[in-house]
Amino acid sequence: MKNVKPGHDVPVTCLDAGHFGKYNRSPVVPEYYESDMNWKLHLLLKAELEKRGIKVILTRQDKDKDLALVERGKMAEDADLFLSEHSNAASREDANDVVAFHQVDDNCGQMDEQSKEIAELLAASVAKVMGVGYECRAVKSSSDRDGNGYKDDYYGVLRGAHSVHTPSVILEHGFHTNPEQARWLLDEGNLQKLAEAEAEAICQYFDWHQEEPEHWYRIRQSWDKPETQVGAYKDPEAAKAACPVGYSVYNWHGNCVYYNGGGEFVTDNREIFIEKVQDFCGATVDGIAGPETLSKTVTISATFNRKHLVVVAVQEYLYNLGYEEVGSADGIAGPKFTAALAHFQQDNGCTPTGIAEEWGKTWQKLLGLA
Repeated sequence: MKNVKPGHDVPVTCLDAGHFGKYNRSPVVPEYYESDMNWKLHLLLKAELEKRGIKVILTRQDKDKDLALVERGKMAEDADLFLSEHSNAASREDANDVVAFHQVDDNCGQMDEQSKEIAELLAASVAKVMGVGYECRAVKSSSDRDGNGYKDDYYGVLRGAHSVHTPSVILEHGFHTNPEQARWLLDEGNLQKLAEAEAEAICQYFDWHQEEPEHWYRIRQSWDKPETQVGAYKDPEAAKAACPVGYSVYNWHGNCVYYNGGGEFVTDNREIFIEKVQDFCGATVDGIAGPETLSKTVTISATFNRKHLVVVAVQEYLYNLGYEEVGSADGIAGPKFTAALAHFQQDNGCTPTGIAEEWGKTWQKLLGLA
């Protein structure tokens, strides 16, 4: 691992969705707003980075809240990298390059070299996905792009990050004044490709490779009752074969992988999941999801109900569905929970916010009601 600040066991990236609300509408593709694209992309990138074990800080929790540029950059004080997502504009429609801006000052050699390194990696990765060329531009803190005698507000996020000693990049994903690129950026599938490419570039910059835990499968009545354990196996099939009726097989994260209900092993566990949701949310416990169950659901996010009892049930269920990035069933809606839920939302036609809103589409999908 490299390019991290002292005391960091994992890399920390601060992501900034450039612009708020409905901002920078494309003059050639009216349904495109730069602010919308920035917001979607930075959430997708957040999920991809957290899937890889990188900690993520966001400069905004609310898409519609305006924040000062320098203030946003300074939010990267405890981060190892600051990245602001954008799309560019030009007076001609055929402009199409990817452009990365990084700050350079004569007295900050190492930080400037780091900014230059990650700018190059990101620009090249994005350009490859978009099938265009790229360039990297160095910006000094004293830059006055429009010649009005003042430091450019445009580069304020870079100045803010630079002031707290964090390498920083503004990344322009082509031009929304180019009709072909604006339409390309409207496709969330393309944004997902960009997020994956940027996540890989950031991992390369940090020389980051997440270590896999040792894989043991434990047989218990409940994960939080270790005294009920009757065996531990390296082979999941061996654990399944040895699992008594009424017991479950848990993986090394503490997630239920199999349940022996007396007949066939359950790998989906939807009925069990529904029963737990009903129990934890105060609905009638019958294992059948309906309007009452949905009406009792609560909003879960990193800031709201993050330690609600139902979080454990959702963590286990997400893991059973293959979203292994959720990690252990610790009952806390933290970064791994948010990443896994956003992945589930993306796969099931929901906006990948990492937030399960009460009565919302995400809960409907989880409960099999939509």
